[in-house]
Amino acid sequence: MHVFKNIGAVLVLVLVLSIGSVGCSSSGESTAVQAPLASASPERQDNSNVINTDEKQPGQTASAVSPQGPPIARENAGQVKEINARELAEMISSTQNLFLIDVSTPGEYKEGHIKGSLPGDLRLLRTRPEQYLESLGAMPSDAIVLICETGSKSYRVAEVLLGTKYQNVYNLAGGKIDWVREGFDLVTEDGKS
Repeated sequence: MHVFKNIGAVLVLVLVLSIGSVGCSSSGESTAVQAPLASASPERQDNSNVINTDEKQPGQTASAVSPQGPPIARENAGQVKEINARELAEMISSTQNLFLIDVSTPGEYKEGHIKGSLPGDLRLLRTRPEQYLESLGAMPSDAIVLICETGSKSYRVAEVLLGTKYQNVYNLAGGKIDWVREGFDLVTEDGKS
């Protein structure tokens, strides 16, 4: 009898883990609108994709929003930093040089995204992340927040970015679902809420 309880617990754990790893979309993985890859230069060429924000102060580890810069989310050395919807809202209003990149499918992005977010090219973010971010005008010191429907797919992309020169990378835990649950709006492609 005791063996059956342990097997049942293992099966429940496997089910929970498999559901959590499915990602943000049940419609399969698809890349978002592809941004052209421009030759990168050390200077920022076009600031139209940047939300101006303060830079992170060295040594900050609190999960709350700092008056000096973005929230320094639950940091673990070598692990993805996650922020919640409220922390992201504070970060948007108080942080300079912030890129919001939505890695949802093109259809999910059109249905609703956080104002100011860019549709991310999932394929390029996974295979040539530095070159792709440079094409957007991102600098290594810029804060980059990855977003998807649930926070799962964006978390995996954030893990890829840990191996690049871009280290000020955050994942929106709970994704757009938690963003809306916390009372924040999404906009559609035509800019309507």
